[in-house]
Amino acid sequence: MLANATTSVLRVGCIAAKLDTTIDQLRELLEQTEIRQLPVVDDDGKIVGLVSRRDLAHAAYQAGAKSESGSRELFGQRTVAHVMSRQVMSVEGADSDEAALQAMVAHRFHSIPVTQRGQLAGSICGLDFLKKVAYGSWPGHNEPIRHRMRSPGHTIDADDTLERAFEAAEWHAQEYVVAVRKYRPLGILSRTAMRLALYLESSEPEAQRMKAMPVHQLLQSLPVLYPESTLSTAALTLLEHRARVLPVVDRSRLLLGVLSEDNILQAMAELVNA
Repeated sequence: MLANATTSVLRVGCIAAKLDTTIDQLRELLEQTEIRQLPVVDDDGKIVGLVSRRDLAHAAYQAGAKSESGSRELFGQRTVAHVMSRQVMSVEGADSDEAALQAMVAHRFHSIPVTQRGQLAGSICGLDFLKKVAYGSWPGHNEPIRHRMRSPGHTIDADDTLERAFEAAEWHAQEYVVAVRKYRPLGILSRTAMRLALYLESSEPEAQRMKAMPVHQLLQSLPVLYPESTLSTAALTLLEHRARVLPVVDRSRLLLGVLSEDNILQAMAELVNA
């Protein structure tokens, strides 16, 4: 545990799951909040684990891939204890935003619980830090993103089926897959979202129908970034569109790379230490 790091971006009274919370109840909790990772507490309010949308999606995928028909209903009645991570990282006290950010980046968490005397008091998530850089209250917010963007990795054609997109994400171990047409990005698919859609949120027949659906019918239009866009502009665009990653293009709108929330948080952590 990192001491003395409750921060000015603290969300007081955060939602938490309990050990006996079912998967179906967890889904409802996650839909009520922008936070992708929830603390799990025991009856005394002590944090005993963390559970995220990614944990849930991975567990649903594993259960669906190995089980016969009807597994979705059975999986939904399992408890959070079956899918949560027991590696707990929290921050304590009332000191610095920087310490909390460093802890999140180092452990690749998207949120981190804040405790007071061992009891859950609130949480901090990546979106809270994006707001700080979006509105210019973080060092280096005007830095161009050209050095922070990443390779798009394996892309898929927008006319491919969702099944092919999902297989590509799994095979290449990519959390995000860019759908393109003539090298121009039309949208981005999340492996976590695809796992949930195909193995948890849909019935078996609906999942089969979705697998055959062309990707372009599922894409939501997203704005693009340019290499000269600043971290502040990128963070604000992510927040406004509730996106986790955006394509970076040249002036002909040809795909050059991607920039994610995680890339910005990493940059923020590095800029603090610069």
